[in-house]
Amino acid sequence: MSAIFAIAISIGCIFWSLSEPIWAWMPILVLALAIRLCLTVFQSKKISEQSELSPSANLLLKEYLYFYELPSVCKGLSSVSSIFLLCSICLGAVGVFQGFWWGIGIAILLILLFNHTAKRLNPSPLIQNDPEILSADVEVRNWLLNKSKDTN
Repeated sequence: MSAIFAIAISIGCIFWSLSEPIWAWMPILVLALAIRLCLTVFQSKKISEQSELSPSANLLLKEYLYFYELPSVCKGLSSVSSIFLLCSICLGAVGVFQGFWWGIGIAILLILLFNHTAKRLNPSPLIQNDPEILSADVEVRNWLLNKSKDTN
């Protein structure tokens, strides 16, 4: 649902940029700040060292605790970040054709921000491409599953 919302906003901003390239950036900038704020809040939660986990699993859990607690939310926000990254490219290109050269700088900043945010919110590609991290991920998921069974 959030991806559909992001696509609708992106299309609206792209059409808006055809007449007002400066103001078309405002919704994207506000949403970029909101998504970044969510990531900052997610990263503020800390967990202590778990004796049941290996050092690599502990490191992964500390680094991406929010992803293990809220996987659907993180994947959704990552998708939204990727959609807004593509929208930033389009807005920058339209801005150039409209004579709004500042749009290139804004686009570059937002592309870097959305790229970093999308990768931080959804580390799945990082996890799947490294066997050592993948084994730590399996260990963390099993530990969380056992922990949830113990509390129920």
